[in-house]
This record gives sequence, C-alpha cells and structure tokens, in this order.
Amino acid sequence: MSTASTGSLRSGRTGRPRDPALDEAILSAALSLVARHGLDSLRMDDVARTAGVGVATIYRRWESKEDLVAATLARAMDHREDEDAHDVIAKLITGTDGPNAGFLPGILAAMRADPALDRLVRERFVEPDREALRAYVRDRVPAHVEPEEISWIADIALAVLMYRGVILREPLRATDGERVLETLDRLCAAVDS
Repeated sequence: MSTASTGSLRSGRTGRPRDPALDEAILSAALSLVARHGLDSLRMDDVARTAGVGVATIYRRWESKEDLVAATLARAMDHREDEDAHDVIAKLITGTDGPNAGFLPGILAAMRADPALDRLVRERFVEPDREALRAYVRDRVPAHVEPEEISWIADIALAVLMYRGVILREPLRATDGERVLETLDRLCAAVDS
C-alpha cells in the first residue's frame, strides 16, 4: 500500500494491509543510522536489525536503498508535494536541527559520490524546492526580469539556510525563516530600482 506520509513506493498489493508502524520503524532506523554513520555506511541489514524487521519487509516497501533514502529524506525534511516558499524554508530549518542534523550533511556528501542518488535527490527534492522559491520571487519582481536572475535571488534563501544550518551548524529558528523571506522581499523590491 502506498502512503504519501511515509514515502512507500510499492503499491497494488492485495492481502493483509501493511502495518504503518513498521514503515515508521524502518524510516526512523534509516534516519538514525545515516545521521550517526553517514550514508556510505548504510546497509539494509543494519536498517532491518535496528528497526526489528526482516530485510524482505523493507524491500516490500521500497525497491532499493536509494528509494528508502529518498523516503527517509522526505520524512526528515517533512517534505510534501506542492510546497510553497514558506514550506520550503520551514522544512530546511527542521532538516538542519535536532535529531535530523547529521542526516542532511550525509546526504549531501553521498550525492557527490553517487550519481544515481544525486539525480534522485535533485529531481524529487532540490528542484521542486527551488521552483517554489522561484515562484515566490517571480510574484514579487517585474515581469521582464530574466529567469536566471530570479533563480539567483531565490537561491540566496537556500544558500543562507544551508550555510548557517549545515556548515556553521547553528540552530535555526522559525524567526530565521521569516528573516530570509524578508530579505528576499527586499531584494525583489530592489530589482529595477
């Protein structure tokens, strides 16, 4: 059974419904292991052991390690479809703090070494987030502003939060998100002035 909240990818199964508590246990185990040891060290056997399930239980829900990692990332970052700029900012703040703090740097490092994972994360998370921020900027600048300039302005929000939350490891708060959006608003107002 496919569920949006857990990111399970397999569907069309008949018979006894899957236990959503197992989905949660698997995602929690994967998040914890990646945060502690990095994505390169993530093994499905370790996820299964930590979650208290068999490896087959994981593969009934996710076709591959990459799919499990994508679902784990979606959970860690509280990712939803059709997010707006406010959602993206809030998600980045959540994803760089607390128990999730080690997960995002692990994903970023693994993306450099694994082209398939890089493509998956960019397609499912990075580009939709960037587009939400570009839409926010597009709504606030004159119509003639070039798409590349819109992208640059939008990327500033992502860059500030990633730098402060991941590189500096500063705890981010909701007020930081408000501050980033206010800064974007000022940048947008300054275009063509």
